[in-house]
Amino acid sequence: MGALLWLTPARGLLPLVGLIAWAALACSPLPVEPAPTPEPPRPPPLEIYAPAMRPAFADQLLGIKGAPQYEIEVNLDPDQHLITGQQTVWYTNRTGQPLSEIYFRLLPATPAFGRSMSVTRVRVDEREVQPTLEVQGTALRVPWGTPLEPGASAVFQMRFETATTGRLLLFSRFGQTGNLLELPAFYPLLAVYDEMGWHTEVLPEGQIPAETYAEAAFYQVHITAPSTQVVVTTGSCGPPQPQAEGSKWTCVAGLAREFAIFAASTYQGLSTQVEDATLRFFYTNPLHEDDARLMLASAVQALRVFNRLFGEYPWVELDFVDGFVGHLAIEYPGLVQVGLESYQREPSVQERVIAAHEVAHQWWYNLVGNDQLNHPWLDEALATYSEALYVEEVHGAAAAREWVEGWQRQVGASGACVDQPATAFANFEDYVTVVYHKGALFFDEVRRTAGDAAFFAWLRAYIEANRYGIANGEKLLAAAEVVGQGETVRALYDSWIRCPHSLD
Repeated sequence: MGALLWLTPARGLLPLVGLIAWAALACSPLPVEPAPTPEPPRPPPLEIYAPAMRPAFADQLLGIKGAPQYEIEVNLDPDQHLITGQQTVWYTNRTGQPLSEIYFRLLPATPAFGRSMSVTRVRVDEREVQPTLEVQGTALRVPWGTPLEPGASAVFQMRFETATTGRLLLFSRFGQTGNLLELPAFYPLLAVYDEMGWHTEVLPEGQIPAETYAEAAFYQVHITAPSTQVVVTTGSCGPPQPQAEGSKWTCVAGLAREFAIFAASTYQGLSTQVEDATLRFFYTNPLHEDDARLMLASAVQALRVFNRLFGEYPWVELDFVDGFVGHLAIEYPGLVQVGLESYQREPSVQERVIAAHEVAHQWWYNLVGNDQLNHPWLDEALATYSEALYVEEVHGAAAAREWVEGWQRQVGASGACVDQPATAFANFEDYVTVVYHKGALFFDEVRRTAGDAAFFAWLRAYIEANRYGIANGEKLLAAAEVVGQGETVRALYDSWIRCPHSLD
């Protein structure tokens, strides 16, 4: 009877089934909702970068929409020959194309820099992703699932570690020598995407200095280093704040092509003003003080000349530091690295060439960017011709003509076209002859043909159309059209500059 009782619905089977189901539900764990993905951090307001700009130009920052923003925390450890850091990058897709991936350049790992670099903990919009290394370990490919549409934004976060020692190179742009740290592009740097796609090319180790192709970006960089170090950077830094492990500098840069750090415990500095811009020179050897004063005075003259000819320098600082780059000098945004061997050269050469050329790069490379690897002539030829403009203003027309004739003798009857990649040249001497000197002679020929008024109107139109942007040969020609010199400039461009397979 008992079995019949349990099997008969009228006698309570359904209530029992309900009881069992209720008990099972009560004893089972409730489904766990996945934790929501945290909101990615918001970018800082553009006003924080204003201290890096001269007051008359600070408002320009507010009109720049979508430029990348970096916030970097970096620790410099000279004793361990190591720098470690983490960064957040706010990126807006301004390419006009949907992007399913983005690339960061690991320049310290390139053959031309000769160091090692690793990147970990990569996140996109707070979601961890698995990047891959490409181009001999010098390009970090960061994928994401849904393509980033034009105008859309993403936030990238990552940690990095970079060694400051490595192979000895002919042109040492990065690393550590004793207590001197030379650290351009020490962090993962956004690659440029243009009509050719992502630019991740690298220069091989050799006789051509490494070149950089980068978008202008905003930077906020927090640097921790031993308190004995004097830190010099792109942009403008507040006073160092004491920390348990040393001192901390907070620096900002408004629309710079890259961010460079130089540091040494033996730096001694000189400083002067040009209107509301500060120029400084940091040298490591007291025997170099007189030469540093000479170069700083030349930089002051050059800045005044170029302010008048090209338009005002917009940043609040311009620093020079000495370093181990042979007899060369190398431009960075708001900062110039001068080779120690430069001090052993004839002062007149030092005064006319090194300071003026590198100051000019603040217009031709930093203010107006270009692809320095595939089209290096565009900034180098303009900076070289700016030397002659400086010499003319300071030393007179005869001295300037002598300077130009020196290029003519070196170029001779060279039939080489100017617009070639840096990798096309077998050695540095050929590179300088064609890219620097023959390219500069093109600008001299345009000036002689069009006249001063049209020539300088052309250069100013080129700057205004491409300020904080990236230019190419076609944009240079477009600026000539604006001032009514399109036909003249294009004819000379075709005969002096253009190669059969030039990439504009």
